[in-house]
Amino acid sequence: MNSTDPTETVNAVNTTDPTSLLELLITRVFDAPRSLVYEVWTRPEHIVNWMAPHGFTIPETSGELEVGGRWNCLMIAPDGTRHPLHGIYQEVIPEELLVTTHCWEDEDGNPEHETYLAVRFADEEGKTRVTLEQRNFKSEESRDGHIDGWTQSLERLTTLLETHPPVVVERLLDAPVSKVWQALTDREHFKHWYFDLAEFRAEVGFEFDFDAGEEGKTFLHHCRITSVIPERELAYTWRYAGHEGDSLVTFSLTPEAGKTRLRVTHTGLETFPPILDFARGNFLMGWTDIIGRGLKNYVEGSGASAAAHD
Repeated sequence: MNSTDPTETVNAVNTTDPTSLLELLITRVFDAPRSLVYEVWTRPEHIVNWMAPHGFTIPETSGELEVGGRWNCLMIAPDGTRHPLHGIYQEVIPEELLVTTHCWEDEDGNPEHETYLAVRFADEEGKTRVTLEQRNFKSEESRDGHIDGWTQSLERLTTLLETHPPVVVERLLDAPVSKVWQALTDREHFKHWYFDLAEFRAEVGFEFDFDAGEEGKTFLHHCRITSVIPERELAYTWRYAGHEGDSLVTFSLTPEAGKTRLRVTHTGLETFPPILDFARGNFLMGWTDIIGRGLKNYVEGSGASAAAHD
């Protein structure tokens, strides 16, 4: 860590009061929108790529992002030592605040000392300020070890966001959330602006395929739905038959004065082969046209109403 870096501060808090709680406080500004930083912080498919010190890996992580929900994580050290941990969410305010317990486990799976972790997300001139507080450490040594671990993890997160920026397309659609959600999840609707699938169900685990590409050169797409939150979020994996790589597409809907703010985030593009067909610019142009023209014209016109009577 560069202590002169204005985007980051790290403090260890420990008063002379013997009853005080040992704490740490870390703040860092990321050059990415708050919605994206929150998504990368909370989705397992992203967490495995950064939330561990340098040299460590995370082969397993899962959780329920809700108050009372439990999360689990397994870190593997460079020497192969396993470091399982878990926690329970105490407070969840999307894109604003996460409060959770944080507890390491011994080699038999028994819980060890428990700390409390709060992570705050705030907009800062188009960037995102993350403030991380952790308290109730059993010793200064434990606290300082966590400072080092979090600092390295946040360095990895910075690299992830700067080296492989996702494609993000956002539009304000002049239609209510219920109408946009129907267009995104009902085959009879989205076949008019997206792809005509043989079958589609907005259910976690449902898999679907479709062919798409330029005339004379198409690719078979394999997708699997990973998240369905009615009128709020739809997400699915996106990969190509016969090619390496696996990405994730997330549709996020927010009501706004009778309209709908829709954001599409496509992450993991760097996992695809480095060929022109899979260039980031092609995805950006594609989603811009699909959302900014196809879907917009459909939900704001009469087509959606007509499709409902097909």
